[in-house]
Amino acid sequence: VQTCALPISTRDAVFAGGCFAALNGEPRARIGAVDPWAGATLPWEALIDGRVFQLAVEGGVLYAGGAFAQVNSTPRNGIAAFDLDSGALKETLLEQTGPASLLEAADGMVLVGGAQLTAGGKARQNIAALDLATGLATDWNPKANDAVESLAIRSEEHTSELQSPCNLVCRLLLEKK
Repeated sequence: VQTCALPISTRDAVFAGGCFAALNGEPRARIGAVDPWAGATLPWEALIDGRVFQLAVEGGVLYAGGAFAQVNSTPRNGIAAFDLDSGALKETLLEQTGPASLLEAADGMVLVGGAQLTAGGKARQNIAALDLATGLATDWNPKANDAVESLAIRSEEHTSELQSPCNLVCRLLLEKK
């Protein structure tokens, strides 16, 4: 199994994303879940037509970001949201052009990084904050001048640290609207 996304663990499952076609010999199209104790593949699954780069969890929802256009034969451009328990694809307005190489979710927002041109209906340069309720980009727009490859949120202070390929480390304040 080649995983591109860091596994996300909950009490009941470890989720993995990447470019694999099977987990424990069971068919899984680039995303799946395994039991955290036994390692057995869980029935949770989705069919994604491209590579999954990142996973994030917020409010009972698993978000997947990557270089894909469809999930379960439904158009999803780079970002998909799933019910954490059932695996059902959720209706969402979250979208972007270009692959979402990473996601971080907290406080009703998802930060999307990569090399995208448009996210949540607004032009953004490599990083965007999307409101989970509306799917729209917030006014936060730090305009990273190159692809964003690392991102973390400290939600108690609403700050994020990002690192670009040029090793630029910035502390950015997320304004919660």
